[in-house]
Amino acid sequence: MKFKSISILFNAVVGISLLFVFAMPFFALGSQYAAGFWASNWPLALVLFGVLLALDLFFVLNWTLFGLLEREDWPALSVYLEKRVVDNRRWSPRLTRLLANTYLVLADAASVVGLEKKIPDRQEKS
Repeated sequence: MKFKSISILFNAVVGISLLFVFAMPFFALGSQYAAGFWASNWPLALVLFGVLLALDLFFVLNWTLFGLLEREDWPALSVYLEKRVVDNRRWSPRLTRLLANTYLVLADAASVVGLEKKIPDRQEKS
């Protein structure tokens, strides 16, 4: 629930900020100046909405990961990350580091050593 709350709060703050920035010229300068402001700054609004969409997409794509982290379900997190990193061969530094840290939380030194052995194999093949 924490990650979901953070995401909702972030979207609300960014949305209110965008509304404020784009509505302020109308209230402060009038409709004629606001129309000119909006006409010249619509690409900025498009970029900001694109960034917000990208962050929301990142959150949605990592929903399971965030849920497992939030519940502190370390065994399920290790299984999920093993599938995502090792089985699917997605050796992103972020996920690999998280998998190693999950093994450490579980006190599974053998898995950390096994992961360490797999990483150089992948780098040599590249």
